[in-house]
Amino acid sequence: MKFALARENSVDIGLPVEAVFKAITWGEFQEWINYIVINSGDDCVPPYIFDLMDPKANGSIWEMMRPGGEIGFMLMTGLAETGCDALWGVGYARMDPSLPMIPTDGDAVLNSVPRERAAVALRLNPELHAWFQKFFVAIGKPGELPPIGSI
Repeated sequence: MKFALARENSVDIGLPVEAVFKAITWGEFQEWINYIVINSGDDCVPPYIFDLMDPKANGSIWEMMRPGGEIGFMLMTGLAETGCDALWGVGYARMDPSLPMIPTDGDAVLNSVPRERAAVALRLNPELHAWFQKFFVAIGKPGELPPIGSI
């Protein structure tokens, strides 16, 4: 299976990096990395993917993207202007209490996007919804994301 992991197109890793703690957990991100390694040809996995498998990578990914870092370039997310808000929509739609950035008790979280704005953004970005449906199937959580019409 071919994944977009190169400097020219790195959306298959950049999008999940951006989604960590908004739409997915660190553990789900790690499951995605494992899925990439298992389902890629041996010569198709860039070395930085193995660096991301290190549990200590959590919190240092941005440093890894700096010049001279393990990744050495900014990962692409492929998100449109409303795409960042739509990531919050994925998190809200899942209603997963293990997502630390999703306010579940009415308290605002610093830099979070209001639930309604996030839902509208997700409906405006059906390709993002479709990408995450495939993501959740790949990591063994089919049905994790409700249909876009119910968000």
